Order: sequence, then structure tokens, then C-alpha cells
Amino acid sequence: MICTLLVGVVPDDEMGYKLIAIFGQDSHTFRKYQRMMYWMPKFKFINPYYVPYTLPNDDIELAKMALKRMSVDLENVVTVHHVRDLYLYKRVDVIHRHKKIMLK
Repeated sequence: MICTLLVGVVPDDEMGYKLIAIFGQDSHTFRKYQRMMYWMPKFKFINPYYVPYTLPNDDIELAKMALKRMSVDLENVVTVHHVRDLYLYKRVDVIHRHKKIMLK
């Protein structure tokens, strides 16, 4: 029961029936199960930055989700700039500067 609590797995009704059949209703294990069934659903959505059940496969989308979770302000907007494009613009700019310097 402690392992499921640490991992965050919410037990279902079938597990409760098995605990009653094996240990009985007055056992510590079944009382732990009852407490877990009471409190875990209440705390499930208390975090405003909950992780969705299905994560996107795109690395950029995962990075956006991580940045939104790390930001303090909930109204922040995450924009994506492609590094390859920026690198090409800087490289062209350096080449133009080099030519200007060579012309002098």
C-alpha cells in the first residue's frame, strides 16, 4: 500500500474487495486503503500544473509544457524560435560585415 501511495496510483474497488477478503475490515491495511480512497481523489487536481494522461510525442511541445510549468505567471506566452534560422541570419550578417571590412 505504501508503494502505491508513493507512486500516486489510486487503488480501485476491486482491490478493496480483495483486501477485505484477505485481511478483513478492521485491519490496518484496509483502513489505509479507505484513507487513500478518501484523500487521493481530492488531491488529484489540486495542482494547477497537472501532467496530462497522454503526453505529446513532439519534443517542442514537451518543452513548451515544461516552460509553462516553470513560469511563475500563468499568463506567460511561450514562443518558439528556430535556432537554425537564427544561425543562418547571424552567419549572413557576419559575411556582410566581413565584405564591408575587406572593401575598406
